[in-house]
Amino acid sequence: MKKANLGLIIFLVTLIITACGNENKVETTANGNNTKSVTFTITEMDCSSCPFVVKSSLERVKGVKTVEVTITEGVQGTAKVVFDASKTDVKTLKNTVLELEYGVKQ
Repeated sequence: MKKANLGLIIFLVTLIITACGNENKVETTANGNNTKSVTFTITEMDCSSCPFVVKSSLERVKGVKTVEVTITEGVQGTAKVVFDASKTDVKTLKNTVLELEYGVKQ
């Protein structure tokens, strides 16, 4: 039980420390049924745990199927999200990133 609490504390501290301001670009494609894909361009990811923070937060959104987050250059990266459009939408995904104090590049 102590290990579980320690793991939660480490995760929360990492989340707080790595929250960076970001901007993102959004591109959406439909893949049939209610499945859609969106790609955000993320900036200000200045540490190695930023992609993990974004990915784990997006994965918790109801309807999200897969998430890939990578740093592409310097402090900029991308998040590719495949989701069920009947359960969530691009606005919700963008707001999830914004709540982490990252942004969405227009």
